[in-house]
Amino acid sequence: MKKLLETLKASFIEELDKQLFLYMTIGSGTNESPMWVQMGQVRDGQLRFSNSQRTGIQFDIPVDENMKSWLQAYRDEAYDYFKYIKYVHIRDNYPTVWNELADGFNGNRINNFINNYNENNV
Repeated sequence: MKKLLETLKASFIEELDKQLFLYMTIGSGTNESPMWVQMGQVRDGQLRFSNSQRTGIQFDIPVDENMKSWLQAYRDEAYDYFKYIKYVHIRDNYPTVWNELADGFNGNRINNFINNYNENNV
């Protein structure tokens, strides 16, 4: 399963980096942080990722019909995969953004997820 999701990773990271750039340039609060980006549904050949705290902040990546079917069948696994990729990418490449939410309640929740996520289970 992981190999299939890996085919979407580069597109996901590219779009996430665009969101990080916008956030670091003109963001107006941590509720706009890309840390809140979550996987949504596939519509019209696009997998949508949206900010759970701020409507209107979103991006799409293209998927084919086979991937759409797979994402629907294994939604929880795909959701966790992208969540893990997002957190690790931000932690490793955008420490300023990471440090805004990596402490306290949210930080504990995020770090527990990273520490307990098993990439081999995807």
